[in-house]
Amino acid sequence: MVRPPSSFKPASDLTRDDVERALQIASQKTATELRDELGAFPAFKYQICHGSEFYDAKVIVQLAWNVRNPGREITASDFRGSREHVAEPLRALGFDVLEIATQRTFGPIAGVRVGETFGDRKALSRSGIHRPLQAGISGNAADGADSIVVSGGYVDDQDFGDRII
Repeated sequence: MVRPPSSFKPASDLTRDDVERALQIASQKTATELRDELGAFPAFKYQICHGSEFYDAKVIVQLAWNVRNPGREITASDFRGSREHVAEPLRALGFDVLEIATQRTFGPIAGVRVGETFGDRKALSRSGIHRPLQAGISGNAADGADSIVVSGGYVDDQDFGDRII
């Protein structure tokens, strides 16, 4: 396979139908299954909102390109997941693309009151309280967890307010 130049912008060559087709395929798989299938890695900088679901925008661009161009498939390392390469072209096609804050905050978040509630994960992410749109734990091994959301997804979750099991 010939590797595209670093300035390669696959999203710029896609149509809205290409992206819709990719979103339809993605909706039938888990995020992990899709990343494994494409050889992609988690890149949560930009999320595309479709219906009530959120998808990694770079993964959707890669999938849309590969479905549109059989025999000329690309990998995640063939293009950048930047605003210019992913977010702006998807927005130009009319998709709702969210930019997720990448800096972790430990402690109070400016402008957010203790006990404040949010209507959905999108609003919570935009506030900077809990950036991931799907994962319940935001953090890494080096820094620790900066936020945890308990949503009732596991039957054995226990939320005691100041302690979660």
